[in-house]
Amino acid sequence: MVVEFRHEILSTLPLEKKIIGRPPKSLPKDPEKRIARRTEKGKQQPYISWQATWYDEHHEVQAKRFSVKKFGEDGARKLALEHAINLHNKTPKPIKEKPNNDPYRKQKFRRVSREDVSILATIDSGRYRSKEKNEIEAEDSNPFAFEGERKLELHMAVERDKKLRNQKVKEFLDKNEKIFCELCGFQFTQNYPWLTKDIIEVHHIIPLSKLSGKTKITLNDLMLLCSNCHLAIHQGDEEANLIVALDYFEK
Repeated sequence: MVVEFRHEILSTLPLEKKIIGRPPKSLPKDPEKRIARRTEKGKQQPYISWQATWYDEHHEVQAKRFSVKKFGEDGARKLALEHAINLHNKTPKPIKEKPNNDPYRKQKFRRVSREDVSILATIDSGRYRSKEKNEIEAEDSNPFAFEGERKLELHMAVERDKKLRNQKVKEFLDKNEKIFCELCGFQFTQNYPWLTKDIIEVHHIIPLSKLSGKTKITLNDLMLLCSNCHLAIHQGDEEANLIVALDYFEK
């Protein structure tokens, strides 16, 4: 008789939830505890900096490092502390209520007699389940997807001047007679013999995304970077990453 009332009993009990791992730690309120001196391995010498950590307006953790080599020990620590104080979001993070996903609270159960249970148990549904399992295994063993469909999309583009890029490359060639990355020194034609000309990308020292509108840009505002360095610089804060990269490669 216990089996007969199993669903009714379960519907009165809360659904058990198991939390795997530890919840993320909150940042300390004291700004002094949200700055830290860090030492990282550099190409020729260690890169030493002071790092500030804070919550932004969306309560996401943000961080920025200040080079001891560039700002000095006291200057780098002072800048880190100012960022930890001035940029930190002091408002408490709103708590989102988790919905109750207990399936037994919404389901309705029908009483079934023991005789009907015996009859239902004799119905052979194994063939259908076996076929369904085989179909899933077949799909997993030979996965595919449809790609290449053309779609028209509209987006906002930041205007760039191709002539300025060409002038930057020409100026660099006049001074160095060959094209290479201004950070790591990588040259494409030296590493890929099938290339007939070098590949280089032009990086804006002041990110175009931070320009409020049409702004005068000179050749001194540009750098020639290989695709690896250019991609790495744009992972996060471009200006801060460039400072770290210049110290790392000692440019």
